[in-house]
Amino acid sequence: MADLSDITLHTSAAREATFRSGATSSRIAQLHIIDMLFMCLASVQYEQAVDYIDQTREAISYIRDD
Repeated sequence: MADLSDITLHTSAAREATFRSGATSSRIAQLHIIDMLFMCLASVQYEQAVDYIDQTREAISYIRDD
């Protein structure tokens, strides 16, 4: 997939256990990159981002009410 990308983002490779719970540090690093990309996009398109966040909050409020 990286060969097809214009820009690639990498996180550091940590030595982790083979069990799923052992991959916590790499998952947190990947989520951090996604969060930074979201914040950059949301700051450029602030009003639209706020509207989408409000729509998401409303949609999941039905799930919590059940």
